[in-house]
This record gives sequence, structure tokens and C-alpha cells, in this order.
Amino acid sequence: MMFPSPAALEASREKAVLGGEDEQLHRYQEDSGRPSRLSVAEETVVTDHQARQLYHMVQKAEGVIAPGAWYTSVLFFRAFYARRSILEHNPETSLFCALLLALKAEEQALDVSFFANLLGKILGAPTPASSSSASDASVTVPHPGPEDRAATKRKIEKRWADVLRSELDFIEGIDFQLVVEKPFAILELLAETLVAEQGPPSSEAFGEEKNHYIHQEVDAVSLVKPWTSEQVRAAAMSDEALCLPVRLIAIAIFVAAGNRVPASVKRSLSAEEVQLMKPLILKVRAAEGATTSAEQAAQLGTILNKRKQCLKQRKAK
Repeated sequence: MMFPSPAALEASREKAVLGGEDEQLHRYQEDSGRPSRLSVAEETVVTDHQARQLYHMVQKAEGVIAPGAWYTSVLFFRAFYARRSILEHNPETSLFCALLLALKAEEQALDVSFFANLLGKILGAPTPASSSSASDASVTVPHPGPEDRAATKRKIEKRWADVLRSELDFIEGIDFQLVVEKPFAILELLAETLVAEQGPPSSEAFGEEKNHYIHQEVDAVSLVKPWTSEQVRAAAMSDEALCLPVRLIAIAIFVAAGNRVPASVKRSLSAEEVQLMKPLILKVRAAEGATTSAEQAAQLGTILNKRKQCLKQRKAK
């Protein structure tokens, strides 16, 4: 847990976003078209979008990132912006800080070329025409010229320098909590426990004795509905992931995937814990196959434009 309770998480966000700014002055600036800050809800929309980008970026980019590393990076990123404002800290730089620290925390080998490739994708590096598929034959993508490559290299080097320079501040922003408990091992244990409680099927159900163990294995596997990386991502994206014990997060994912809670585990849950898990179960179920609507995209665009206005207003002071 990176925060002791949902109330503590919300209080931290309000402190980060609102700070000591005079509310009356803020309203005057807002009404006059010169906003100096975003609301807590607006900042959360942006950071949630960036956290989703982080997940998809890791999934699609070349190179292998262990599930524990991407889960940790998402929690690092969201915990950082529960204590800091996107007006004070560039989300794109923080995104790479989160991934870099997650790889270190999970003791996964750091491949600098992987980061360079990732930065190139984010910063819009030109794509060679040779990488286009036959189905894209009607689209002509020019090879990047020397000037394009040089400009992209400068952008990558600058952003990488920003990431390294911001690393210590990022660690402070997550309150030096570099150890993140992950739900993967508990999910496997829940599956094993559910199978064990079900017990072996009777031999009469299979006819020939020689096929007994084959059928038994198939039957045991079919007892557990597999959870998806999308469901784990949805859990990591939730506020509950920052506040609840990882045991409850894992159980919520397990149930959202369509499984029942093993009896021995169910007996260990308090009524309060069950209530805490219910919102997370609903969020994980709702996230499966969900896409960003046109309305949500428009809302994000409006907030990002407002952020630009806020930054200009702050520079003008």
C-alpha cells in the first residue's frame, strides 16, 4: 500500500493540486480566462491517460518487460501524481522515470537501446518506408533524412537527460516507496487453492481407467477462468491499487475474471474487506474491452489545452 486509506490518497491529491493557492484568486483567474491551475479531477484525467499510455507503450514497444515491472511502473507513476501536480512536473518525463525505476526495482536488465527506441516512438521519430506492410502499399512513408535523424537524436538525448535529472525528485515524490507488492503470485495461489478445494473428479465419470489422470488434469484446469493482462492493468489503474493490501487486489481480479473465492480464503475475509473490494471488482469487469469514447477524448483535449494556458499564465507571473 502506498497510501494508508482512500481518504489519505484524496487528501494528498488535493494538497498537490491546490497547494496554498487562494481559492478566491483562482476563481477570478478562471472566470477571466486566465486559469492558473487544474482541478483535482482534471489532473486525474490526464494522469490516468498517461498511465494507460505507459501500459500500451510497454506492451507494443520492442523489448521484453516483465509483468512485475510494468505493474510497478504504473503504480509508481500514479503514486507520484498523487503527491505532485502535472503543472510542476512534465508527465512524459515522469512516465519514463517510472519505467526506469520500475526496471531497477524489479532488477530487470536495463537496455539503453530499448529506451532510445521507446523515446523515439514517443517523440515521433520517422518510420522507414521499408517497415510498411504490403497492405499499406498506398501509403508512402519517406525514409528519414540526415536532418530528421539528427533532430530526433537531439530530442531523445534531451529527454533522456531530463529523465536522469528528474530521477531523485521522482523517488522523493513516491515517498521513497520502491518496493511494490504485485498480485501475480497470489493469483496463482488462489487458482491452486480453488482446484485443491474442488478435489479430484470421480473415476466413474471417465470410463477407462487409463484416461483418468488426463481427464482429471483437464477438469482441474477448467475450474479456473484465466485472468487477462487487461484486467490486471485495470486494477493497477485504480485508486484501490494504491490503498488496498495486494491480497485484496488479487482476490478482486480473480473474482472479476469469473472465479469464486476459495472457501478457505473467503473465511479469512472480514466484512469490511469485502466492501473495500466490491468497487475494484466492478472497475476491473468494466475495463475489459472498454475503449476511449469520443466524449472522453474531447474532454482530455480540453483539459490539455487548459493545462497549456495554466503553464503560460504561470510563466507570465
